[in-house]
Amino acid sequence: MFLKKLLFVITLYILILVFFQCTCLLYADRIQAFSSINAGLQYKLNTNRNSFHDFWKHDIGIKGFIETPFYFGCIQAGIQMDSFLRINYKVYDFQTVNLYVGWGKKWLLPYNFKCFTGFNIGNALMIFDEEKNQYEDQYNIEQELRTGIELYFSIPIQKKMDIYLTESYSVIYTYHRIRLNFISVGISYSFTTPKWFREFMK
Repeated sequence: MFLKKLLFVITLYILILVFFQCTCLLYADRIQAFSSINAGLQYKLNTNRNSFHDFWKHDIGIKGFIETPFYFGCIQAGIQMDSFLRINYKVYDFQTVNLYVGWGKKWLLPYNFKCFTGFNIGNALMIFDEEKNQYEDQYNIEQELRTGIELYFSIPIQKKMDIYLTESYSVIYTYHRIRLNFISVGISYSFTTPKWFREFMK
C-alpha cells in the first residue's frame, strides 16, 4: 500500500512537471549542468492543522539548501530543522532533522523572476526530549522516510542574490502519517562554478 501511494505521488508530480515544461517553454532557462551553485537559507512557518496539531505545535523551523542545474532541471540537496512543542502532557517535545535530495524544474519569468516546482525525498531524524533517569538515555531517537513537494518564487535583489518565497508540503511516514505544510522566506546567493568542477561532476 505504501509503495503504491509513493509511486502514485511521484507519477503525478512528474506529469505536472512535464505539463509546466511544455507550457513554459518560452521561458526555459538553457544552462549547462553544474554551471552554477545556488545556496540559500530560509525561515519556515507551519500553516496547516490536523490531528497532529492536537498534540504538538510548530515552534522554530529553518532550511538550508544548495541547488545546481542538471540537464532537464535542477537537483537540490538540503537540511531542514524543526522544533515542535507539546500541547498534550502525554507526549514530549521533539525536534526533526531532515536530510533530503530532490529534483525539479526552474523557469525564468519576466523581470528576471524565477519559479521552481519539484519533489524531494529524504530521512527524518526525530529526537524526542525525555526526562533522564538511571535506566534510560536522555533522548529517544527515531528515523523515518520523508517525502515532499515544493513551489517557490525567487525575486532578485542584487546580481547574485535573491529573496525566496516557498510553499512546501511534506509527509513523514510514521505509523500515523505526519503531514505538514510550510511557507518559507529566505535569501540565496549564486556563484559560477569553475570549469574543473563541472568536468568532474559530469
